[in-house]
Order: sequence, then structure tokens, then C-alpha cells
Amino acid sequence: MPQAKDSSKQVSNSFVKFGITGVGSTLIHIVVATIFISLLGSNTQTGNGVAFVIATCFSYAANTLWSFSNKINKRTASRFIIISLGGLVLTLIISTFAEMLGFHYNIGIAMVVLSVPIYSFIAHRLWTYR
Repeated sequence: MPQAKDSSKQVSNSFVKFGITGVGSTLIHIVVATIFISLLGSNTQTGNGVAFVIATCFSYAANTLWSFSNKINKRTASRFIIISLGGLVLTLIISTFAEMLGFHYNIGIAMVVLSVPIYSFIAHRLWTYR
């Protein structure tokens, strides 16, 4: 029985670390996009594109080393990218669904924020870092 408790605590700790990493990744995205758009004069697509790549690299490194206590390698990197792209697809599906139902865009954002991180955590735990 103690082993189940440890496993549950380990999952909880990983989930909290995953959430903290997500907040950090979001802040990095905001800062980098702002620098590229406001200070360097890039268009929004370029600024957000560069910010996405940098934030995703940070997210991969932090989640691999800290949240899931794993090693950085090609296998986990490729799986991480696949799960991240799956999160993008899920975001687009949820946003489209919310819009089709006539919801305010903030409801769609809330649906994305509540579901995509959970999907990502479970997918990374069960596949990326198994």
C-alpha cells in the first residue's frame, strides 16, 4: 500500500512541476514575442513563431529534466513535439467547436486552458516519458 501512495504523490509532484513549467513557458513566450514585435519590429506571426519555438524548447528541457526526471534525447524530443502538435490540433478543435456553438471567445480559451494541459500531461506521462 505505501508504494501506491508514493506513486500517487509522485504523479502529483510531476503535475505541479508540469504546471509551473507551463506558466514559465507562457511567460517566456510573452516576453520573446513582445521583444520581437515591439522592439525589433517583426510582424506578429514571426514574433509569435520565434516565441513558440523558444518557449517549446524551454518546456521540453524543463519538463524532461525536472517534471518527469528523464534524460534529454531524440526519442523524448520527437515524442514531445508530437504531443505538442497534438495539443495545437486539440486547441484548434476546441476553439472551432466553441465558436460554432456561439460561445464568447473567452469561453473557448477557458475550455482550452482546462483541457489541453491535462491532455498534454497524461500523454507525456504515458508515452513521451515512459
